[in-house]
Amino acid sequence: MGLFSALAVFACVACVGSDPTTSPPGGSDATNDKDATSAASDARQGPDSGAGSNAAPGPPGSVKASAVAVTRTVSTLAGQATGGFAEGTGEAAKFSEPSGVAVDTLGTVYVADKANHRIRKISPAGVVTTFAGTGATAFAEGNPGTATFFLPIGIAIHTSGFVYVADSGNNRIRKVTPSGIVATLAGSATGDWADGNGASAKFFGPSGIAVDSASNVYVGDTINQRIRIVTPAGDVTTIAGSGAADFINGTGAGAAFKYPSGVAVANGTVVVCDASNERIRKVTSAGQASTLAGSGAFTPFADGIGVAATFNSPQGVALDTDGNAYVADQNFHRIRKVTPAGVVTTFAGSGQGAFADGPAESAAFKSPYGVAVDSALNVYVADTYNNRIRKVVSVGIRELAVKWNAPSNVGSSPITGYEATATAAGQAPQTCTSTGALTCSMRALASGVSYAVTVTASNSAGTSDASAPSSATPN
Repeated sequence: MGLFSALAVFACVACVGSDPTTSPPGGSDATNDKDATSAASDARQGPDSGAGSNAAPGPPGSVKASAVAVTRTVSTLAGQATGGFAEGTGEAAKFSEPSGVAVDTLGTVYVADKANHRIRKISPAGVVTTFAGTGATAFAEGNPGTATFFLPIGIAIHTSGFVYVADSGNNRIRKVTPSGIVATLAGSATGDWADGNGASAKFFGPSGIAVDSASNVYVGDTINQRIRIVTPAGDVTTIAGSGAADFINGTGAGAAFKYPSGVAVANGTVVVCDASNERIRKVTSAGQASTLAGSGAFTPFADGIGVAATFNSPQGVALDTDGNAYVADQNFHRIRKVTPAGVVTTFAGSGQGAFADGPAESAAFKSPYGVAVDSALNVYVADTYNNRIRKVVSVGIRELAVKWNAPSNVGSSPITGYEATATAAGQAPQTCTSTGALTCSMRALASGVSYAVTVTASNSAGTSDASAPSSATPN
C-alpha cells in the first residue's frame, strides 16, 4: 500500500491559503485553476473507476477539502406549490398569489393573500389562520367573518397591533384592529385621484403601504403614479408625483414615477420601489424625490453602487434598523439589499424562477413581491408564484458547507462514500456523509465556535487518510 498524500485544505472563512509545502509557486491563489483542472480530470477518471493511471492498490488517496460558514439560509415558513385556500401548519396551508407581508414584534407574520382576497396570519411555528376576510371579491366592513377585500396587495403593521391594507381592487386603504375588525381609513370605490378626507379622497390601484410610529400611513398609489400620505384622522395628501408615468427627480408635483409599488418609511423619508422605472427612489418629508439605486435598465442583471446596479420590476421593500432596504426584485427572482449609500447586493436567490430552499446563494424564488424584516434581521418574503411565504435567516444558522475534490488516487476499487468530520474544543464531533456528491452540510453546530473540518474517502479496501483540516466558524 502506498503512502497517502496529504493534500492542502483551504479555510474559506478564515481565508487561509494552502500549506506552502504543498503549493506550487505563486501561493494559494495560483493553485485555483490547476486545482479546478485536476478536479475535473479526477471526476472524469474516478471516483467510479477502479483502474487506470489514477488507480493504485488499496484505499483511495486523501482529498482536498474546504469548509465555509453558511451566512444565510432560505426556508419555507408556510405554503405549498399548489395555489388554493387552506388553513394549517407549514406546507399543509395554502395561499393563492400572496403579495404582501408584514411582521409584528412577536414574530407573527401577516399576509395579503391577494387571489384569496383575505388577510392571513402565520404564527412563529408556521400555523396559518385567517385574520380577516371571507374570500368574496367585494367590499364590506365589519368583523373577520363578514369583512371583504378585493385583491389586497400591500400590508403593514403598527407596533400597536393595527394592520393596514392596500385594498387594491377596492381602491381603498383599510385598517384592521388587533381583533380583526375591518374599517376604511380612506378612499372610495371609484378609481381616481383626489386628496381629501376619508371617502372623499381617491386612490387608483394602491399596492404599497407603510406606517410610521405616529400612525401616518404612506401609500404607493400605483395607477395614479403618486406617493400619498394618510394621517390617523384619514386626511390624504400627495407627497410626490405629477400623475404622469415618467421618470423625473424633483419635488412634489415636479417629480414623476412609473407605477410605484412598495414603500417603506423611516424618519420621514420614504423609500419607493419605482417598479416600471426599474429604480429604488427616496422621497424626503419635504417631497424631494431622488434615486437611491438603479440605472433604469432592466437588463443585464448587475449588483453595484447607485446607477451601476439594475433591477427588473422591483415591487416590495422593507427597512431594517440600520436603514438598509430589502427589495423583492420580481423579475430577477431575487431579494436585493440596498445600503443607505446605495450599494446594491444580492441578499438571496439564484435568479432562477423556480423553488428551492437552502443556502441563500442557491435558493430560488418565483416572482417574489412582498418583503418584511424583523428586529432579528430575519427577512420574510411573499413568494408570489410559488404560493409560499419564505424566511431568510442571517443570524445563528450554525451550519457549515463542506466541499472537496475527488482524490487523484481512487485506489483499487470505486469510491463508495465520503465522510466529513467537524471537531471543536468542548463540542461533540459532528459528521455529514455523501455517497456521490462532492459536498455535504453540517447543521446544529455551535455558533461562534471555530471547527476543524476533515474529509475522508472510502472504498471496499478501506478509508483514506483524513484531509488536512479546514477551519471555519458557524455564525
